Amino acid sequence: MYDRVAVVGLGSLGSHVACEVAELDDVCELVLVDYDRVEKRNIGTSLYVPYDVGQFKVNALAHNITSSINRNIKLWKVIEKFSEKNTTIPKCDLVIDCRDVISSKKGVIDVRLYVSGRQLVLDFRKRVKRQFLREGRYRSQITKSDLKRAAVCFSDFMESKYFGEYITNGKIHMIGLDLLSRVIGEQASKALEKENNPKDLIYEGKLGEDRIANLASHIFPIMKTNNEHKYLPVYLGDHDNYTGVYVLTQTELKTPDDVVNFLVKLVNMPGARQYPGYLINIDVHDGGPIIELIPETGAA
Repeated sequence: MYDRVAVVGLGSLGSHVACEVAELDDVCELVLVDYDRVEKRNIGTSLYVPYDVGQFKVNALAHNITSSINRNIKLWKVIEKFSEKNTTIPKCDLVIDCRDVISSKKGVIDVRLYVSGRQLVLDFRKRVKRQFLREGRYRSQITKSDLKRAAVCFSDFMESKYFGEYITNGKIHMIGLDLLSRVIGEQASKALEKENNPKDLIYEGKLGEDRIANLASHIFPIMKTNNEHKYLPVYLGDHDNYTGVYVLTQTELKTPDDVVNFLVKLVNMPGARQYPGYLINIDVHDGGPIIELIPETGAA
């Protein structure tokens, strides 16, 4: 299905993703794109070793792949700072962006991967406009094992029948780093079913709603959850690392406009403006439902 795949950005997350993708049976060619050299500080969470320090990441990772992972795969090396407009890469069936920056997307990238809190975010939107380029950063302690798990989860999902539908539909999907990989397909199936069967949605556009990328698909689930539970905590961030929390009382959000007004107000608070956007995640914590507004960190 994906004969030739490109991985752009070979840092902490990207190095793990590239190696997991290289192991997939359907992938015959892998395009490695990065302009940077390995530094000592890269050793901790990436796949690089002390011997690699000073080498271009592309060359170091290529050696790792061909010597210990898949000696039969054909590798393409592109050692330059990637730009959708200016960088030329071989025509690929899939382009994965793992750069640790928050940037615009102009149609070349198929999926952007980054970690926010304990969530691996898969952004399949083709075109995203950002006014400024921002450097990504982790909001909580992320270990090498976490990134390895994230890469395994992604490669598993890549082999599922739902992956192509997410690319086609330009949706956003989140995978909890603590989930077992065997439940990923079930989680994606349920999410995709909701996305493909939307209810009629009528609400007035609000200034700032574009800062919540998956707002429309979560309005009714939030209303339903609020209606069914006496208290519903809403975190600005994930529940382990948040800048604010608001507890909704039962039936406080009665209409779609109530949901939009409430969420837009939260993401436009002074402390929330440090991030360009947010993603809604409905989860369970301590036996009850919670809502997390996961910031778009761009950390990879």
